[in-house]
Amino acid sequence: MEARAASIMCTYNRTNAIKLGLRVGDRLAALRATIDDTEAALTRRLQQDERAADDAWAWADLGDVRLLQGDVAGAEEAYAAFTRKATSSSPASTLSALEQVAEDLDHHGDPAARDVRAAVERVRPLLSR
Repeated sequence: MEARAASIMCTYNRTNAIKLGLRVGDRLAALRATIDDTEAALTRRLQQDERAADDAWAWADLGDVRLLQGDVAGAEEAYAAFTRKATSSSPASTLSALEQVAEDLDHHGDPAARDVRAAVERVRPLLSR
């Protein structure tokens, strides 16, 4: 059981590290391999680990990395699962964090800023409920 909890925390920490990196000026393109690896690890975990599949934040993290990959439909699927499992304020805090990442990408002149902003607008209805 402890290994599973540590594994969930590892991808949670990786997702937060990605978002923090983007907020402080890392380019999305430079983090692509980390984003892709994190998405693959989360997808695998959510398919194979029942406990992880019940963890709302694992779904939020999957939505975040898929959104950053440009897979908005995949992000919408993950965020829909997240909102079904989350407490009432969790989706709003996720949306706020995504808005901040998009704003910081724009502030740092990242070429991906416009695409991330558009993706955030597309998932906004799911996270604004």
